[in-house]
Amino acid sequence: MFGINNLLNGLSGTLAGRNAIEPIVKGAVALMFAFAIPGAILGTLGEALPTILPIIAPIIFLCLIVAIAWKLLSDQQKGINSKSSLSALLNFNWLKNLFGSFSLPGGSKTVTDMWKDKPCNYSSADGIHAQLGWTAEKHDIWFELGDDPPHAILAGTAGSGKSNFLHVLIHSLLHRFSPDELNLYLFDYKDGVEFAIYANENVPHIKFVATVNDSEYGINALKWFEGEITRRNEEFKRVQRARNVVIPNIKTARENGIHMPRLLIVIDEFQVLINDASVTEEAYRLLSDILRRGRSVGIHILLATQSLSGLRGSITGGFDTLKTQLGYRIALKCNQNDSRTILTDDNIEAATLTAKKEAICNKQNGVKEANVKFNVPYAEPTACKKHLQDISMQLRQHGYTADTKVFDGANLPAIPASPTFGKFRGRILLGEQLSFEAQPFAFQWERFQGNNLCVVGIDENIRKGIIQSVLFSNQQSNLFDRVIYYSSDPNSPATNLRGFPSVEIKNSNWDCNITALVNSISAKRTLLIIDSLDNARTFYPKKKEFMPVTTPTTPAEFLKVFLDKGPQHGSFVLAFADNWCRWNNSSNNDYLENFELYVGFCLSGDDAGSLITGNIGRPFMGLDQPTKAVFVNRQRNTQTLFRPFVPTK
Repeated sequence: MFGINNLLNGLSGTLAGRNAIEPIVKGAVALMFAFAIPGAILGTLGEALPTILPIIAPIIFLCLIVAIAWKLLSDQQKGINSKSSLSALLNFNWLKNLFGSFSLPGGSKTVTDMWKDKPCNYSSADGIHAQLGWTAEKHDIWFELGDDPPHAILAGTAGSGKSNFLHVLIHSLLHRFSPDELNLYLFDYKDGVEFAIYANENVPHIKFVATVNDSEYGINALKWFEGEITRRNEEFKRVQRARNVVIPNIKTARENGIHMPRLLIVIDEFQVLINDASVTEEAYRLLSDILRRGRSVGIHILLATQSLSGLRGSITGGFDTLKTQLGYRIALKCNQNDSRTILTDDNIEAATLTAKKEAICNKQNGVKEANVKFNVPYAEPTACKKHLQDISMQLRQHGYTADTKVFDGANLPAIPASPTFGKFRGRILLGEQLSFEAQPFAFQWERFQGNNLCVVGIDENIRKGIIQSVLFSNQQSNLFDRVIYYSSDPNSPATNLRGFPSVEIKNSNWDCNITALVNSISAKRTLLIIDSLDNARTFYPKKKEFMPVTTPTTPAEFLKVFLDKGPQHGSFVLAFADNWCRWNNSSNNDYLENFELYVGFCLSGDDAGSLITGNIGRPFMGLDQPTKAVFVNRQRNTQTLFRPFVPTK
């Protein structure tokens, strides 16, 4: 049946004007195996050879003639001259390759068959092309993005092979293009493990890997890509003015001396970002803008998900608005509803897929007639790891270097070496901004009334990191003449102060006598660290204690004076509070007017909103986990999300 089907398909293809010689050859050879050879064997055992031989000879002769013609035509299309082609025919490797393409036992193709040609040897001027797998007839299936279609979507239920598909695609892209032609940006909103290998192998193509989700960071990343589109368009305009030409797309830009690599942004489980109510509308807006404007400047997106249910009605237009820009669609095994969503309303073919390796690609916006069913090879881990290492090594030999940025949302950045703080003279370096570029976050402790810093949140690692960051900054910038650390908790030893011998440590038995500090307020720049102020009962003011007094007499009154007057002379209080609600509602709230700076982390939405605005009833979501913090400057009415440094484990 294989031979007959191929012969018929080949003949019909020839009549239709297609190059269909290959299936004719395959069909003829298959018939030879099915009938001629067994017949010959049987003929030798009996007296049937004279009868069968006239059948065998024409078939073999036809196979050879057609195969040679097919080989010559194929080589001519590849630019190989006839002499070289005939020479190659004489070594009969072509015959071995021809037979090797059949689905004979033990002859199925693997992912390594995609990596046979010379690596990093193709141009992306016309678009991105990478092999994905093969049809049952062993025809190659390609991932193709360019002007049309510019973007893609991939969907498949859990266990359908989505992760395997992404690995196959990424390896195929890395093998086909150099870093000058294509850069990859990988975001994983599921569990953060799928793309981790690409962060560790130093592959120059891969510019960014986000291994754990953070919605706010995802929004900032999309804003960066939006800005990159604008930057590229500005460069197009500059050359248009200089050369008096029209540059409508990246291909024309290259023809006019602007060489920019295409970018492919892969967002796995993108629905996690969209379904975060705090960023839904902004996420849709940014994705829609990038999908719409990215095409002409060579910025492409592949969205991947296990399920599209619940996305359509999120906001006006919702996913249907995005879907119109996602012309290339890949469907793995899924239910009928998801099949309709990813393809079209009348296309449920993805629900009929059974094997994990099966997939449907559709380059025409999901219309049923454009479905192409194919098989995706297994991305064998050992082979893939070696492939990454080989590509990385070859590119290094050609002068490429890897500069992959990694965002690990589950782990905060470690405190850098002390000299790093010296780059921020006169400022306090606390961590990295929660932005795509991850710029350092530092603030200047300005000298105006009440400009003290209160740190609110329960996470010992972050608290230690902030204290050490402040002290390292002081070492490098000589901001203070004297540093005093007071812990009100008798069970909290100052282990985080090792390495800072100049710090004066006061334990929980300290009488909190800061009279001398107040009296020398204009002579010595002093930093008073109170850990934690909401438990430091010695500093608790009594009723009406903060009424105007001529001369302070209690620790609370002296602290009030120090908070009020110290900043103008370069002396500040760094106070830690465990519980914002308790701090805000206790008698300590008399101190609040003397804290213009705040850092908050591990806070509920209501507490974070109250800390940032000073008012109750305006929640600020996203600070409930120990993965980021907010820096608030009430004097300047600014808020900055950042990832605080923490001590190394």
